[in-house]
Amino acid sequence: MGKKIFGWQKSFAFCTDAQAFKLVDADVAGKVRDYEQWVQRKTSGLPHDKLMPILGIPITELLFKADVAKRKTK
Repeated sequence: MGKKIFGWQKSFAFCTDAQAFKLVDADVAGKVRDYEQWVQRKTSGLPHDKLMPILGIPITELLFKADVAKRKTK
């Protein structure tokens, strides 16, 4: 999302009033907050091994096991 917002700002760099950008920032922040609350409601009570991948966080135990398995096949 950051790259899209950065690109959008560059596309409208000719603007002379920061107010439009301030309004966009407030709108995006509200949407992000709503999304975070939605994710929290949907994932509440999940065990960490289910929650972490949903949040894009790698599970180091699985990474370790995959690495060990690769070493065994070499």
